[in-house]
Formats: sequence, C-alpha cells, structure tokens
Amino acid sequence: MNWRYFIIISLLNLIFVQKTVAFNFKDLWVTKDQQAKELLSSGQFSKAADTFRRDDWKAVALYRLGDYSKAATLYQQDKSKDAAFNLGNTYAQMGRYEEAIKAYDKELAINPNHEDAKYNRKIIEDLLKKDKEKQDQDKQDQDKQDQDKQDQDKQDQDKQDQDKQNQDKQDQDNQDQDKKDQDKQNQDNKDQQNQAQSAKSREQQQADEQWLSLIPDEPGNLLREKFLRDYLRRQHGWGK
Repeated sequence: MNWRYFIIISLLNLIFVQKTVAFNFKDLWVTKDQQAKELLSSGQFSKAADTFRRDDWKAVALYRLGDYSKAATLYQQDKSKDAAFNLGNTYAQMGRYEEAIKAYDKELAINPNHEDAKYNRKIIEDLLKKDKEKQDQDKQDQDKQDQDKQDQDKQDQDKQDQDKQNQDKQDQDNQDQDKKDQDKQNQDNKDQQNQAQSAKSREQQQADEQWLSLIPDEPGNLLREKFLRDYLRRQHGWGK
C-alpha cells in the first residue's frame, strides 16, 4: 500500500514539474511583446496594452481599445515608421481634425507616396469643410433667428407703445370731457342761481313798488315819501 502511495505522489510531482517547466519555457522563449501580440490578435486589447513593453505596439493596443488620448501621447514620442500617420489617425478619432491634417502632412513630408496618408487627409479635409459649412449655416440660422426675435420684440414694443398712447389719449379725452361736463354743470347751476336771483329781485322790486304805491299822497307826507322813494331807488338801483 505504501508502494502505491509513492507511485501516485510521484506522478503528481511529475505533472507539476512539467507544467512549471512549460511555463518557464514560454517566459524564456516567448517575450512579453510576443505574448501581447497574441492578446492583440485575439481582441484582448486591454491586456495587450498592459503586456506590451514597446511603446509603439502599446499605442496600437490603446488605439484598438479606444483610449485615443493615451495612444496619442505615445505616438507623439514615437520615432518609428508611420508614427506621424498613426498620430493623424488618432487625432482624427478624437475629432481634432486640424491636428490630424498636420500629422498627415508631416508623414507626407517624409513619405510623399504614402497613399493612406493622402486618402485619410482628403477625408479629414472634406470633414473640416463640411463642418465649416455647417457652422456657417448654423451661424446664419442663428443670426436670422436673432434678427427675427429682435424684429418681433420691436413690433411688440411698438404695439405696446401705441396701445399706451391710445390709452393715454382716451384717458385724457375722458378727463377733458368730464371737465367740460363739470364746467357745463357748474355753468347751468350758476345760470339757475342767477335766474333764481333775478326772479327773486324782480319779485322784491314788484313788492317794493306795490308797497310804495300804498303810501298815501298826502301833502304833509310828500317830503317823507320822496326821501323814502329816493332811498329805495338808490338801494335797489331803480331808475328815476
């Protein structure tokens, strides 16, 4: 039984040693960059970026991962072939089109026959042109909206001003009419008072005249009657 136990333990040790040796051999004969390329090929971009030792390949993995900011940083430091082209592509993905065109121009200055750089540059140039046209159109539309709003605001303000003027005129006309009505009422009241005063004066005059007519025309009272009549005429403004 001890013999069998010894065989089982020996086999397990052998399997462990084989796995350890295989792992060590992979580390010895397959570099980190080679391992990262396998990860990159299998679509494991994040692991590939962490595994790569070369910055140019790490930039490729970051680009595939969509981490364009970090990829651009590495491409800016890269002096290898197509570095400027790859930087232009990265800038294009980030929407930094003007910088992308500069990067493509740098690549074409080194390699004027770089067809991909020419093609991508043309695409980005067209995008910039369309963006500018859209910006110009948007500005025109915005300017038109602003002008329309200003015109509408002016029309509204003019209408408010006109309405206020009309209301003020109507209020003034009402005040003037009220004043005329009040003046007329005051004048009517005054006329009525004058008429009443005149009627009262006439009644008083008639009464006085009637009273004077009742004074006896005796010789002894003529002088007294004359003085009384003269006095009454002066008091009431009667004619002689």
